[in-house]
Amino acid sequence: MISAIDVLTLLGFAALAWFWADSLRCKEIARAAGLRACQQAGTQFLDDTVALSSLRLRRDARGHVVLYREYRFEFTRNRDYRLRGEIDDVLAQSRAADVMGIDADEARRLWRGFLAREPRGRRVTREAYAHLGRPAPAGAAGQGALFE
Repeated sequence: MISAIDVLTLLGFAALAWFWADSLRCKEIARAAGLRACQQAGTQFLDDTVALSSLRLRRDARGHVVLYREYRFEFTRNRDYRLRGEIDDVLAQSRAADVMGIDADEARRLWRGFLAREPRGRRVTREAYAHLGRPAPAGAAGQGALFE
């Protein structure tokens, strides 16, 4: 008969396997984002890899606790010295692209200017809704009327 300890041990191994697979997927997304950023900037992506620099729990826009990852990579402009680049929260960018129905590159361009950081996470701004040609809901972040 299986004891409670055996069940908890199996659940623990299953959670570790999920975390490992999710981390590999996020690292591949971050590597592709770093490579694409270097290609767009005309620089060389060094070592063809990214490194996890921060992993912590945060709240997303809906108030749910999620894993937040930051990655670093190195690049060069003229092969004389290495510069460091950062990629933050690539999984959230990927999810935002899925939710908004746009491709991941468009989501990355919108990420900086059209998402507002708030204490409970990030929210889509009115400017983002206007850019996408969609009506903004009443609670959208961003510039509004003076006495709204």
